[in-house]
Amino acid sequence: MEVTIRSQPEMHLIGLSYAGPFPTLSQGVPQIVRELQARLDEIPHKRDPLIRYELSIEDPNGTYTIYACAEVERFSRIPPGMFGFTVPALTYATVTHRGPLSEVPGTYMNMFQWLEQNGCERLTSFHSIERYHADTQANTVEIFIPVGK
Repeated sequence: MEVTIRSQPEMHLIGLSYAGPFPTLSQGVPQIVRELQARLDEIPHKRDPLIRYELSIEDPNGTYTIYACAEVERFSRIPPGMFGFTVPALTYATVTHRGPLSEVPGTYMNMFQWLEQNGCERLTSFHSIERYHADTQANTVEIFIPVGK
């Protein structure tokens, strides 16, 4: 596993969300991803329609909220039922996961271990990001974990 530390500029995202307990994610997340793909033409000022971002938040009650988004150059209009938000410029530890999506949690665990062994501070106040490219081989995910400088 090759981890790279790099700065990412601020990003503006528009997309859909799904919230539920962990066991429901395997059905709910693909549903919002399909809906996002079907509604991409509604999103103005897309940077690259072949790239999708996913962010995940777990609340103290064990409910997960997953956001499936497209990056936009700017906000001018947010389609009905969608939301828009800005991810600040941050420094990230990044790695590309190749293989079954069921093994992504293991890639996260390996990244957390790498961060600890290399003295990198994980910024838990910001969300990890996954970037999916529609034009690359299946089961390839770029993972971004925010880190301190």
